[in-house]
Amino acid sequence: MIPITFFICSIFAIPLTFSAPTALDVNTLLQNGQAAQQLNAQFKTLKYMPDFPDRFGSLEDARAFCDGFFVAYNHEHRHSGIGMHTPASVHFGTAEQIRTQRQATLNQAYAEHPERFTRRPRPPQLPEAAWINQPAAQPQPTP
Repeated sequence: MIPITFFICSIFAIPLTFSAPTALDVNTLLQNGQAAQQLNAQFKTLKYMPDFPDRFGSLEDARAFCDGFFVAYNHEHRHSGIGMHTPASVHFGTAEQIRTQRQATLNQAYAEHPERFTRRPRPPQLPEAAWINQPAAQPQPTP
């Protein structure tokens, strides 16, 4: 049986820290770049899922479970921090179109049953920028 921490760390060549076997070492993640930062956020979401197993029977079992999770996380799960859109819709630029469609649906609902609302409904705003861990600002060279 293979613990999930070992599986994820082996993919990204992150050394295990045995002082905290259920968490990834944040300093190591920062050294491995933005992809590892995203992995850390997904790992936290993953380990708190109700169907997340304590252990996997093999590396193949872990990969199969994670393949399904990452597809759902990026293409199906709507995230509150990005206006209840999927990361894929924000990444591929369809979030504003979806937001417009949501507004049309809300307008129709308001027109048909205004008594159900205390004010005109609006879909959540999209953030200007969305970060898992915002990189430090780089000083701009002077000309």
